[in-house]
Amino acid sequence: GRHMAVQLKKGGHNVISLQRSTEMVAGVDDILAAPEFDVDTISMKLRNRNFDWLIHLAGYGVRAGDRDAEAMFRINVGVTQRLVQEACAWGAKAVFIAGSGSEYDTTLADKPVTEDHPLECFKIYGASKAAGSICALATASVHDLPLAVGRIFGVFGPGEPSHRLLPALFHALSHRERVSVSAGTQK
Repeated sequence: GRHMAVQLKKGGHNVISLQRSTEMVAGVDDILAAPEFDVDTISMKLRNRNFDWLIHLAGYGVRAGDRDAEAMFRINVGVTQRLVQEACAWGAKAVFIAGSGSEYDTTLADKPVTEDHPLECFKIYGASKAAGSICALATASVHDLPLAVGRIFGVFGPGEPSHRLLPALFHALSHRERVSVSAGTQK
């Protein structure tokens, strides 16, 4: 999100960020802090505001400590659907939702995953993101609001959390420490 805000600002757009923290973000004109990230708080923060586009990049379950199943469905499904409903009320031109490659069931993947690959039903994070995407698409369809879901795989780069693979490798190797990695069975 930080990188996108900078690019949008460079393109002459006003950027408003609804986020869990109050931390300032370069390129953002106004921050609407919603620490609990629940539907009522979001509605209150967005009241009497109108936006041309909604770019929804938030999710619950990516951070190492985000493992509460109830919060995962409340945020990844309920909040996502509410944001699309709010965008419909504003008369937004379009919505983009950052989904996840985890929305696909990769246990059966013996070849590259395509958009028609079966969705995840058993892993809580992937299932909650898939359910959120489906609800968002259905809600937008009812209101003729253009909406795209980008199921993004393997996001990495500057600003990546320290527990992720590349930052952890860099830290350990630069400090001449043993590198702790998984068994390497991911697909």
